[in-house]
Amino acid sequence: MGAETKNPKRDIPRGVILSLIIQGVIFYFIEYFAANFVVGDFSKANPAGPAGFSAAAVSAAPIGDIAKYVGDILFNGNGTLFAIILAANVVIALVGTALSCLNTGVRVTYAMGKDDELPAVFGFLHGRFRTPHMAVIVLVVVSAIVGSYGVLSTDNLLQVILVSNIGTFLLYGMTCIVTVIAFAGFPGRNVFSTIIAPVLGAILNILMLVFVLYYAIISAANTQRDTIIAGCFSLAFLVIGFVILFVRQAVTGVRVLHPEDYKVKSGLVTASADAGNE
Repeated sequence: MGAETKNPKRDIPRGVILSLIIQGVIFYFIEYFAANFVVGDFSKANPAGPAGFSAAAVSAAPIGDIAKYVGDILFNGNGTLFAIILAANVVIALVGTALSCLNTGVRVTYAMGKDDELPAVFGFLHGRFRTPHMAVIVLVVVSAIVGSYGVLSTDNLLQVILVSNIGTFLLYGMTCIVTVIAFAGFPGRNVFSTIIAPVLGAILNILMLVFVLYYAIISAANTQRDTIIAGCFSLAFLVIGFVILFVRQAVTGVRVLHPEDYKVKSGLVTASADAGNE
């Protein structure tokens, strides 16, 4: 975004904060209470069956049932049509999310290829269109393989979901930890954005990771097995990532952490020292 924004220092933080407010406060917060309120009256959709969360638990598609229930009331018995429209919008949202994830992944992968943190092929640009076509091809193939594995069975799909959740919490948690490390001792740093916020973010992501694994492990036997498989996949991917970094360090001599770059950026290295080093 920085290369495409007229005033990135001002607009990117505003965009991030605004998206968090829209997504977290307006959508998730309201949706949480609205869904619980409707689930409390779930028995009205099927008076002869169980009530509340018990009814939602035995439903094959509780959100769909709620949509049908609400649609029947608000749209003169057209609840099924309302549920279908809602489902179509969910599909559109999923496609858009998948595309945005691929675009983000391509950008990150391309940058890592340019920095030699991944094989150089990921940093190639198309000669005519100037797009990172190799990164796109690799990510599409990987995504297709993962998707093909996930649709084979519900257990496979659960494994993919768990790997995604574990990876997400690890990524965000490690990003918060790296933020604290990267700005340690940096002159003029903002205490809230470089210490308090990332520390809280790391703690929350670690807690969410622990509870995701905990509730999956105490569930049915097949869920426990799927959790172990997903954990092994995630651990293997994490180990491979660190192996790539340290092999790169051994081959090129470029350290995983760059203290000399940090010192230059933070003003800890004087011009005379730079001249002497040269």
